[in-house]
Amino acid sequence: MAEKASSETTPAVCKDSLRTETTEHEWINENIDLLHIIAQEYCHGTAFLVGNRSALVKLRAAIDTALSDGVANVAMFADDGEGYGVYIRVVTTKEMKAVPFGYTDADAQRCRPWPKWMWRAL
Repeated sequence: MAEKASSETTPAVCKDSLRTETTEHEWINENIDLLHIIAQEYCHGTAFLVGNRSALVKLRAAIDTALSDGVANVAMFADDGEGYGVYIRVVTTKEMKAVPFGYTDADAQRCRPWPKWMWRAL
């Protein structure tokens, strides 16, 4: 009998998701930037950046732009066909302490409002 994977090694999947292993989108090909950013469930958990080559190359270029200009934006798609923007900002250690945690587990989330400066230069 196979051992059940723990949430530490296998991220949770939304039970209500319409996505299945056989879901195909004809328009998706290697030229579409597919990127999933999966936040850690709780402190010390594992986060994932998973994407195809074109998405990871664009993300690297956006990170390089942010490192030189302070901010960058890049458009990506999840493989369910939904597009979204990735906003990258270089901050100081002091500013980082004001950014909300990205934990997804309700027990691990801490209420820290988004600082107003996060939305400048979008």
